[in-house]
Amino acid sequence: MPRFRILIALAVAACAIAVTTSAAAARSPEMLMIHKVNHYRHLHGLRSVRVSHSLMHSAKSYAHWEMRHGYFGHQSRIHASGRYRRLGEILEWQRGLSSNVRLAFQTWKHSGPHRAIMLDRKFTYVGAGHVSGRFRGRKACLWVMHFGRP
Repeated sequence: MPRFRILIALAVAACAIAVTTSAAAARSPEMLMIHKVNHYRHLHGLRSVRVSHSLMHSAKSYAHWEMRHGYFGHQSRIHASGRYRRLGEILEWQRGLSSNVRLAFQTWKHSGPHRAIMLDRKFTYVGAGHVSGRFRGRKACLWVMHFGRP
């Protein structure tokens, strides 16, 4: 009987850890940004874009690469999974270390080229990444979103 109670306690603890981890991921700045983009798409009669682990990885990796190299801009190629036939990218550079989701989203929303990518009905998957640190000698936060269609 004591062994059964220990097994039950371990199972409950494992479930609590899993729920806490997924709740924290749901509140991450990246997931909040994706939620904002999907809400904006719904307001325009479009379907949500689904989270892609590959695009999350490529967006985060590119944000870190930009920070390390002091580069802000688009490359000729988005390094994402080869399964995507169509890719799009939007970038944001903010002063300070705070990852201001609302500010980045508002900036993109009021920019024609960025808005066009967010509202492109051909995109079905998305990934987001951000990084804060010293960028070109100043405190900064860089945002990257990658959109894709297989």
